[in-house]
Amino acid sequence: SSPALTLYKKRNTLRRFKVENVDFVIKSFEHTVWINKFVYGLGLRTTKAERGWTYANKLLELGVDTPLPIATVECRRCGKLKRSYFCYLYSKNQPLLEVMEHLGELPEEQQDQWVSEVTDFLIMLHDKGIIHSDISPDNIMLEDR
Repeated sequence: SSPALTLYKKRNTLRRFKVENVDFVIKSFEHTVWINKFVYGLGLRTTKAERGWTYANKLLELGVDTPLPIATVECRRCGKLKRSYFCYLYSKNQPLLEVMEHLGELPEEQQDQWVSEVTDFLIMLHDKGIIHSDISPDNIMLEDR
C-alpha cells in the first residue's frame, strides 16, 4: 500500500489510497454541529456516508457514470455520531470546480464544450428522474482531459 494523498480538505476530507494496485478514495465526514451528532447518531436521519452509498448505487442502476461505491463506516460514541466515512473506487474524473478554476485559460471553443457537457449531463439526470438537490461545482465530476 502507498501513503494517503489528500485530494480535498475543507468541510469534508477526501484521501486517495492505493492497496494491492487498487486506487480508492475515502471521504471523511466530520459532524461538528452538536445537534447533528445526535440526529445522525440516533438514526433519526441517514448519515452523509450512507446517503453517498445509496445515491451512488442508484446512479449506477440508472446507467449514470459514477465511482463504484465500496463501503461505509460510521463511528458513534454514547449515541453521538463522531465521524462517518464513504469509500469508493478512485475515478480520474475531476470536480467541475477544478475545471472552472482553469476554464478561462482554455480556448473559447473548449469552454463552450465544457458548458455543453455539464448541461447535457444535468438534462440526462433529469430525463432519468433524478433531481439533484445539491448542485454545486464540487458535486459534479467531469471526464479528465
